[in-house]
Amino acid sequence: MEIEAAPPGTVLIRSGWITAALVPGEQEWRYAQSLDGESFLPMVWGAGGYEGRWTGYGLAQIGRIWMQPGATADVARVFVSPANGTISIAGDIRKDPSSRNGNAVEVRVLLNDRQIWPASGWQEISADYENPASLRLDAIRVETGDAVRFVIRHTGRSDADPVIWDPVITVEKERLVSGSCFPAAESRPIF
Repeated sequence: MEIEAAPPGTVLIRSGWITAALVPGEQEWRYAQSLDGESFLPMVWGAGGYEGRWTGYGLAQIGRIWMQPGATADVARVFVSPANGTISIAGDIRKDPSSRNGNAVEVRVLLNDRQIWPASGWQEISADYENPASLRLDAIRVETGDAVRFVIRHTGRSDADPVIWDPVITVEKERLVSGSCFPAAESRPIF
């Protein structure tokens, strides 16, 4: 996990590569697939390629900064909130330059089971690497254990279709002020 400079009281968490492969389920980032668009199942770590990757049904895979849906499986990079607080999400989404099939893909972001981006349906991501979609969501209230899913919809095609999507989460953790029932910003790292 890469930690970047952040305003006081916040921590930036980039999905990048973490030790989730070594300690599954004990990190903020998880990797999942869905065959029905609603329920998500864990993917399996595989040491293939030069970095390794999470693998799922068919061609469904998730790497360090990329994700690839399967013909029938959606893929999701999942951030699990380690604390109560407020998060902001930022990042660009673009087709990987190695994907030369000319097909767009569709993405969305869920907070638990509720869609938070786009407002409804799916956001189309251009087949052109030079034409990314920008994602920016601010002041999203989360509780410990809430799951933010960055989902790429299955393609219906049996060809590789990688997408570069490495979201950055800014977390502002809350704590209770002694003698008060009101939360106050916590200024130390949350992990």
